[in-house]
Amino acid sequence: MVTVLTTRVARRFGHGPLVLVGGLLFAAGMVWRAGFVSVSPDYVGDLLPSQVLGGLGVGLAVGTLIAAGVHALPADRAATGSALVNSVRQISATVGVAVLVAVVGSHVVPDSRVDFRVAWGIAAGLSVLSAAVGVRLSRDNGGNRAPAGARGDAGSTRPLTDAR
Repeated sequence: MVTVLTTRVARRFGHGPLVLVGGLLFAAGMVWRAGFVSVSPDYVGDLLPSQVLGGLGVGLAVGTLIAAGVHALPADRAATGSALVNSVRQISATVGVAVLVAVVGSHVVPDSRVDFRVAWGIAAGLSVLSAAVGVRLSRDNGGNRAPAGARGDAGSTRPLTDAR
């Protein structure tokens, strides 16, 4: 739902502010989770707020980063760029979950809260780093939508399979 609403905002302000806010919201969700986790479950005070913050952050940042990456490409390369961006995202998520399970999941006991807090802290730090990338995204990142040959770039007419 959040991703659908970001299209208008991205057109008006660019992709950068959305990635910045999304990254910071996800980081806030991870910090909330690390700060309020306890041995006794508290859905309303612990899990729900961190999930809402994290979900809003992911909704703002991930789709916007994918759109920014694809939008910056010439129209004839957008499909390939989208496939590459989504493949890297899927592989990164898979490796991240596998590392988390390998490090923390082998010995989950009530004292494991410290290990999980470290993992959530790392996730918050990486999310802040992603937010910083959002600051670097330009507002006009959609100026290259013409097919490569139509732009007049000397080297842009070579096919994707050219090994140069």
